[in-house]
Amino acid sequence: GIDRRAGTPCGSGRCRGGAGAAGRAAKPDVCSNRAFVGVVLDETQYVLVQLRVLAVGKIKEAYLREGIEEYLKRLRTYARVEVVPVREEPYRNNFSATQKEQVIEREADSLLKASSAAGYTIALDSRGQMLSSEALADLLAELQVRGTSVVQFVIGGSLGLSPRVRQAADLIWSLGPATFPHALVRLLLLEQIYRAFTIIKGEPYHK
Repeated sequence: GIDRRAGTPCGSGRCRGGAGAAGRAAKPDVCSNRAFVGVVLDETQYVLVQLRVLAVGKIKEAYLREGIEEYLKRLRTYARVEVVPVREEPYRNNFSATQKEQVIEREADSLLKASSAAGYTIALDSRGQMLSSEALADLLAELQVRGTSVVQFVIGGSLGLSPRVRQAADLIWSLGPATFPHALVRLLLLEQIYRAFTIIKGEPYHK
């Protein structure tokens, strides 16, 4: 393999190695001050993993649906991919803080119900750890080498994720300090996963 040394030290305290939520088996440590050492899989090591994307709400914008479908089609070269939309709870801008919290918790119920107990779960949240594309590739490659069969990504609604969902995740990943519409995050996520797999395979998409 090649040494990419592209990891990002974690200062958030919201990602963890070791035992995962609910006493799951040991997980790759992506929260150390050392850099990741990249792993390039050859054909004998490559495992077609299952990717699950749990996301609140349906995509209404045609351009986003087209982009999502394009990256889903590309990703299916590398993995089995399932997008699981869950109900977006109705709310109005004039809701009180308590009412907004109730919306977030109802959406959390739906996300946790749809979540797979097996595998490795990554929740997307602005309070999480930022990862370079190379670091994400390192993580996915290490999970494959360890035989992890399911990698699950969780995207909240417009009001964000409940602490219960963040606590249940093995890693909390931030796409950066900017604010994105939650529908756009689904497209950005799929592009980054696709980019990670091309890095793992040594293909020319990533520059």
